[in-house]
Amino acid sequence: MGGSHANCLRFAASHTSEHEYDVDFAVPIYGSGTFAGSLVMKDRLGKDILNPIIITKLNEHLKLSKGEAFWVVSNFLGNHANRISLIKTDEMFDFLNLDSNGHSFSENVELLPYNLIKEIMSRMIAPLEELFVQLSTKKLSGIIHIEGPPPVWDEQHIEAHLLDAQKKLAIQRMNSHGDQSTDFEINPFDFRKKMWLIQCEVTQEICERNNVIYLHPPAHLFNEQGGLIEKALKDSVHANTWYGKEILTQINDEITKGLENEV
Repeated sequence: MGGSHANCLRFAASHTSEHEYDVDFAVPIYGSGTFAGSLVMKDRLGKDILNPIIITKLNEHLKLSKGEAFWVVSNFLGNHANRISLIKTDEMFDFLNLDSNGHSFSENVELLPYNLIKEIMSRMIAPLEELFVQLSTKKLSGIIHIEGPPPVWDEQHIEAHLLDAQKKLAIQRMNSHGDQSTDFEINPFDFRKKMWLIQCEVTQEICERNNVIYLHPPAHLFNEQGGLIEKALKDSVHANTWYGKEILTQINDEITKGLENEV
């Protein structure tokens, strides 16, 4: 289950043969269109509870599992790095990554402390920890979290898809608001990659604190620059169905390994 990045997993699962994996996959929650509200909510007494949509889907699939091993895989909150770093703003900044090799600085921008950027990212991803705390109380065989795909290296590819999305939005608004398309500029890849690495670091720390298996994208899905390989590209930030199948293989192998260790 997850946000928009889970769509590639959903499409991949629907295109797999019955015997392609050892694990039976289902993606009941995917994208903003099928999930409303926060991951964890308050009940009438002020107690933290899972979003009712998640509770309903968990109960449905627990019943379908008929007592067999039942794992939950999260793909939530994997797009915050793109939200912060994809488009240039009037008040640009940069920061020194702890592993600065290959990560150049932007010119003529304010330099902020690394720990400040990490703290901002931690606050944005904090709901993920709340989710894992609640899931830990359920009868699950295990919990896995999948990191979002690495950033797209090709700026022209990003611009083309953003322009296409912008045109569609402008057409929708024309009757009442007129054409509201605006110019934009994509941030350098090095900056976007640094932000993604902070997202990875924060997310992995949350997983480790909550006994959740953290899965980083496999090495073969990165290009030489450390971005998403061309074969896996979809739009400006999302990966395609082929990428989804590669991640399903990764999940399948992790769960199979877990089951073998239990025997």
